[in-house]
Amino acid sequence: MLYNQTCDLNVLVSDDDALAQHCFIKSVELDASNAVGWCNLGFLYLKYKEALLAHKAFSKAQSVQPLYAYSWTGQVIWRNTHKRFREPT
Repeated sequence: MLYNQTCDLNVLVSDDDALAQHCFIKSVELDASNAVGWCNLGFLYLKYKEALLAHKAFSKAQSVQPLYAYSWTGQVIWRNTHKRFREPT
């Protein structure tokens, strides 16, 4: 848990998305039931239009902690943005 908190703090003070991704992945590797880490990873994937990865991350967060509101919020955002990713321009 300390590693998770340290990574979250590092990400908060950094604009480095590669560092953020590394921290979120390490966080869920160390504790696969960490819904916060899964959601953070999902939102990072949404930022880079990685819709499938975002959906998987939010789904995992929902499965490990069904009452965590951000996982449901992430799925709604994913659904709305996923439509845009698939629509022809």
